[in-house]
Amino acid sequence: MREDKSERDFEKEFAQLIGDDQAEESSKVPESEKNSDLPEVAYGEIPENLVIEEVRPMEDGHRRVGVIVTELRSALLLEEILKEAKLKARALGTESGAVAWVDITSADDEFSELMGPERPLAPELDQVGKALSELLGREVLGLQSWLSQTDPDAIDEGESAVVGQLVAWRYLNGKAHKPLSAGMVVAYLDPRIEDLLVGRTDPLTHDFPVEEPPSIWRSFKNISKNIFNQSRRDQ
Repeated sequence: MREDKSERDFEKEFAQLIGDDQAEESSKVPESEKNSDLPEVAYGEIPENLVIEEVRPMEDGHRRVGVIVTELRSALLLEEILKEAKLKARALGTESGAVAWVDITSADDEFSELMGPERPLAPELDQVGKALSELLGREVLGLQSWLSQTDPDAIDEGESAVVGQLVAWRYLNGKAHKPLSAGMVVAYLDPRIEDLLVGRTDPLTHDFPVEEPPSIWRSFKNISKNIFNQSRRDQ
């Protein structure tokens, strides 16, 4: 008998799946640092012309989309971190946390799809995932989709006839860990992330919500409550 999705606790299953206890442990700060002051952080301005648009038809019938999902509440803060670390990615806002979209341009291994859910992410996406997990000291999720339109007429007419593969990897402390159930991950996350991964939304014109964090945090003990989504589940 098929399980009723309405009775499932996706948040609990997801927390167990990614090892939520490790993420919480990694966010602890030494007692000696709790009274340290942080410098003021400058944030970029929100582009006035950002709107959600449908992605234009795939010119060659194929597309790869890659994102790194963080627990940061502010896309503007993530954008500053990406710039300072010189990581080639664009920060987008979602209810699940700020997301780093990476433009995938490296050559794809045509035989890697045979690896199924253990299919590796593109090198540039993998690099950003490792770097952010180390910089933030928090767990991040790497998601990549391989999309294709098999019907030439659908490509010309701009209709959705998309098939493909989706994989998810967990990153912590600068390293990639075991692959995750991509279906479970996407079911738990903000639908905006799914829209990006399946090509419904263009990451270059994605209209992201902004939650401006304080410009100055008075102590390290308040950082997680100010900038991380993780604290919302603890309240």
